[in-house]
Amino acid sequence: MNDSNSIYLKFFLTTMLSVLLFSSVLSQDQIKPHIANYEINVRGIKGNLDTILNTKDNIYIAKNELNASGIAGIFLRGNVKESSTFSILNSEFLPVSFSSIDNMSKEKKSITINFEKNKNVISSIFNGDKKILPYDQNTFDRLSLKYALMLDLSNQNILPQYKVFEGEDIKLINVEILESKTLNVPYGEFKVIGIKNHESGSSKRSILWCAEELDYLPIAIEQYRNEKLWMQAKLSYHEFK
Repeated sequence: MNDSNSIYLKFFLTTMLSVLLFSSVLSQDQIKPHIANYEINVRGIKGNLDTILNTKDNIYIAKNELNASGIAGIFLRGNVKESSTFSILNSEFLPVSFSSIDNMSKEKKSITINFEKNKNVISSIFNGDKKILPYDQNTFDRLSLKYALMLDLSNQNILPQYKVFEGEDIKLINVEILESKTLNVPYGEFKVIGIKNHESGSSKRSILWCAEELDYLPIAIEQYRNEKLWMQAKLSYHEFK
């Protein structure tokens, strides 16, 4: 098992859409705290993605942890931990901070991002390299983006394009809604609506299959490269807190 395999596992967390990342929508400007765990398969390499969302003093705190499982867990030591904080006030979605620590790769990686609205800047540190950009309220980190997508879906207000900042460059994410269908996952059978998204100019794309029955929580996540499925996550456990 070489280091490229750990990259595939990590990419599943970091792009999803991660992932990432996921929300249960109560109303226009509220999200239910919850636990949602997923079984993932990356070209035969298996792992677990555990997610939790809490809220305190009008601030939401989302955390994800990715670990390899089965035989892959013997070779892929460490994990990837990510967290995001954001607020939703008067229907205004505001990312506050993001952090990611990757102890799974051969070369360790760390990212911190602060969305400083009062200073009108977005600051980041990526593996020790600092960057400062002008503040843009429509720019998300890769975890808060997923919550924003779910919230917009619940309000039937999905935009055709979103911006995400991952510590180096701002990426444009194109989004479209797919027709509903029924899916079976370890947690059960659900009617779902798809959100397909991809970065402008990239051959990679992701689909979040969101269940209205669970307040638009993604119960399945698929990622494709050159139209070939190479990563998949399926909901194995869910609990509203």
